Amino acid sequence: DGLRAEHEVRNVSGEPAPFGFSVHPYLRLPGVPVDELAMRVPGRSRIVLDNRLLPIAVTDVAGTEYDWTSPRKIGDAVLDLAFGDVVREADGGSSVSLTAPDGSGVTIWADGEFGWWQVFTGDTLTGERHRRSVAIEPMTCPPDAFRSGHDVITLAPGETWRGVWGLRPGA
Repeated sequence: DGLRAEHEVRNVSGEPAPFGFSVHPYLRLPGVPVDELAMRVPGRSRIVLDNRLLPIAVTDVAGTEYDWTSPRKIGDAVLDLAFGDVVREADGGSSVSLTAPDGSGVTIWADGEFGWWQVFTGDTLTGERHRRSVAIEPMTCPPDAFRSGHDVITLAPGETWRGVWGLRPGA
């Protein structure tokens, strides 16, 4: 019926503790190549990377090849991108969906603590792992956040953070 993962982080030190949190699940639908999957990502912006894959800017995705706010086939798109400015659902969370041509699918969701999604189509992986699945990662902050300071969570001494994400069948 799905999966629910609850995470709790508590600052046990006497100093403020900055942190970011993410998980790295790889999703696939049995017998369906990545190219045939339709995907929807609720991010209205994406991180732009330099040639060393370091974040250098954030740009809107509307009307570009990186706009996945409506479901569309992945096809030959090569993705290793972080999406931000997420469209929130009524409960404050957001979700990404993968759908097979027959309508079956999977949705990964995250509560309001997660404001970023990383999507990786596995193109740089070798052997049987090459484009076998799609990594869809809920993130509390963008890559390299400790350098940029963007969306870094700082817990005061004794403070606790909680975040929840999960998977459910269907898109």
